[in-house]
Amino acid sequence: MRVCNFVDDSTNYGGAIYLNGGTVTVNNSKFSNNLADWGSALYLINGGVVTVSGSNFIDNSTISEGGAVMDLGFVTVTGSSFKDNTAILGGVIYSCGIANLHFNNIVGNTPNPGVEINTYAGMGIANA
Repeated sequence: MRVCNFVDDSTNYGGAIYLNGGTVTVNNSKFSNNLADWGSALYLINGGVVTVSGSNFIDNSTISEGGAVMDLGFVTVTGSSFKDNTAILGGVIYSCGIANLHFNNIVGNTPNPGVEINTYAGMGIANA
């Protein structure tokens, strides 16, 4: 997917994208004002693989985990921005899978209480 706008979407899992297995690549896209119970922008499960680059995650919210991303698969995000996303746990990302964040701008996200990034498996962070 290239240059997509995912705006004002809502559902229980993955307000914008729900991936049950399979692979998705997202480039230069915007995830804004999405709402879900888990993973307001992206929700991946059962080995789902998502690669994101040059994208913006802004003002997404969830009533549970994963303000922007709920990862139960494999996610890599590079050169993207996470701003003003909210969740109970993981204002930016909640991961029980494998998450890699490289050269991202992470600012103003609100876990309440908690941290911006929660992980229970493997995570790599470089200049995030």
